Amino acid sequence: RPLRPGASLLFGFATRTFIAVQKMAQAVDPVSESSRLLAPDDVHVDRKIAVYVNVYDMAPDINKKTYWIGLGIFHSGIELLGHEYSYGGHPYDFTGVIVVKPRRAPQVKFRESILVGHTSLSVPQINSVILQLCAEWTGSSYNLLNRSCNHFSDVLAELLTGSGVPGWINRAAFLGSCVPCLLPRAWRQSPQPSEEMTGAPPTPPPGPLDMTWLCD
Repeated sequence: RPLRPGASLLFGFATRTFIAVQKMAQAVDPVSESSRLLAPDDVHVDRKIAVYVNVYDMAPDINKKTYWIGLGIFHSGIELLGHEYSYGGHPYDFTGVIVVKPRRAPQVKFRESILVGHTSLSVPQINSVILQLCAEWTGSSYNLLNRSCNHFSDVLAELLTGSGVPGWINRAAFLGSCVPCLLPRAWRQSPQPSEEMTGAPPTPPPGPLDMTWLCD
């Protein structure tokens, strides 16, 4: 039976994440590995760092009609110091945290960037937060209604600035979580392997997955 559009989106993202991990594991080097985290010289120690949430349309046609009433199907990521961190699902127990070029997440359309606040954490402290979330937010724990990219953005923004992301970004998931029985099963479950995923995945390096190559 054909997959519903929402299920196709989830499986498509999971497949491309798996392929990205394969490619990264085959060609990782010290430079690309270290670039997934912030460099200590990215900022002066006495300067607070701006933290943005970048919002993308996952369903542009729907969002055109619903955005103005505070609803939509969105993807989001947290941008700081030239890196954007977000989260995606895949069927495996390693991290689902992803780093891409700011405002260039794959498979979605950039809508807007919103300043969440500033963080007084040092770069090493920020990296420690990111690595902690990498361990906690595995790809297999993804759930569209209560553990999605937008939930991740909210948690990371809160840890960095003390403020979460605007509520409208994840309002559709909240409303869906109130009536889960009315939603397709694929929207309520963690990602499952697709037919395109064969064999065991490689072991990725520690830290967020580098999917920047998908944006080029």
